[in-house]
Amino acid sequence: MNNNGEAPVTEDRVLRLPEVLKITGLSMSTLRLRERAGLFPKRFRLGLGGNATAVGWSANAVQGWVRQLASSASNDPLDS
Repeated sequence: MNNNGEAPVTEDRVLRLPEVLKITGLSMSTLRLRERAGLFPKRFRLGLGGNATAVGWSANAVQGWVRQLASSASNDPLDS
């Protein structure tokens, strides 16, 4: 909480494809498959109108996915 009694705002930023691939360690095809299956955060268009081709991902969403993956990996019975 800040002095106004409001929750602090965490800044998010847009990640482009090369950075998402670097952070996740996934290949482009695996990223796309997981995204289509609903197992990875959805990309969004960065421009306005139907001609927008640039896309990005929320850094918070991608980092959350990484944390969730790491958390589930720590519970993996193969680690025993």
